Amino acid sequence: MIAPVSELELEHEALLSFMYMCPVGLIQITGDGTITMINPHAMSLLMPITHNSVVENLFDVLGPRNPELCASIQNFAGICGPVLQGRRIHLPPEGPDQPPYVLSCTLLMINRNCLMVMLRDVSAEVALEASRREAAKRKAMANDRLVALGTMAGGLAHEINNPVAIIHALITDLAETAARGEAGCRDVAATAAEVLVACKRIERLISNLLRLARDGAGDPFAPAVLVEIINRAASVCEAFFRESAVKLVVGRTDPSIFLSCREVQIGQVLINLLQNGFYAAKARGGAARVRIEARRNGSDAEIRVTDSGQGVPAAIRERIMEPFFTTKPVGEGTGLGLSIAGEIARAHGGRISLDDSNAETCFVLTLPLLSDNASHAAR
Repeated sequence: MIAPVSELELEHEALLSFMYMCPVGLIQITGDGTITMINPHAMSLLMPITHNSVVENLFDVLGPRNPELCASIQNFAGICGPVLQGRRIHLPPEGPDQPPYVLSCTLLMINRNCLMVMLRDVSAEVALEASRREAAKRKAMANDRLVALGTMAGGLAHEINNPVAIIHALITDLAETAARGEAGCRDVAATAAEVLVACKRIERLISNLLRLARDGAGDPFAPAVLVEIINRAASVCEAFFRESAVKLVVGRTDPSIFLSCREVQIGQVLINLLQNGFYAAKARGGAARVRIEARRNGSDAEIRVTDSGQGVPAAIRERIMEPFFTTKPVGEGTGLGLSIAGEIARAHGGRISLDDSNAETCFVLTLPLLSDNASHAAR
């Protein structure tokens, strides 16, 4: 005769059935991490790190990868209810081209020696968050770049007006001479030569601006002559500086210094440093001046941007590279320039630093030199 099944036993069986069918990973453990129950979904979530081996203690699996989480479980307060909620466990990807593997862990304490661990795969959520952060960063970088170039473009427009005015005057004079029947071949040739010089000047200014206005983040690393990058950045800034009575000095740079870089991005970093120097020098007044120069230092190139401003107070030197930190007036800076410039420098194997030994404010962009053999091949 089969003994009748009690209502309590039926409820227990129903609970076990739910736990095994639940689409959330469920693991019941004791206070020392011993697994007393694990459902199939939890086993599938742990499979990438257990490699199908039998796991008897959860700490043996998670301990080497997340000791803080294991310590939190071992030191639980002893109060029934949620102990940890949504704590993320970052695990190594399954392969070199695979995305990160991330589990979300929630811990519920049933009693002092019975805890329920709920696991959920949040790898796709983490990847989406990272993608959104990257998109937001790229957008902020683009905005900051356009703000900087927009500021300089006002002076550049004035700079372009000069050769345009020369062209207008030359063509007008030639037309009047021709109308009087006095224009000869020599007159036309001389005027054409002067117009060509003015047009080339406009072409160079616009080319430099358009080159530096590009994103450049997706460009491949390629050999580049450092002095040419400096000259392009300076040419975009020169007119803006001159209009505000801030002297821009371009020191001599060895033309044999080559870098392997994203040329557009390095130019954008230099514009940011020049613009920061401009505001600092202008704010102090007097004989405002910004100087840019470069030199070799062992296996590195050092680009130094020095301004005659007040300097960076010691109290904020640790914060100047932070995103959104700025000392400029409202509307004149996003606080992203140095932060983005620092990221670009690190992506190139370099760094941006403040030279404390200099009597004036001097930011130094340090980048690795291209090897001599590669430099010769690039020429």
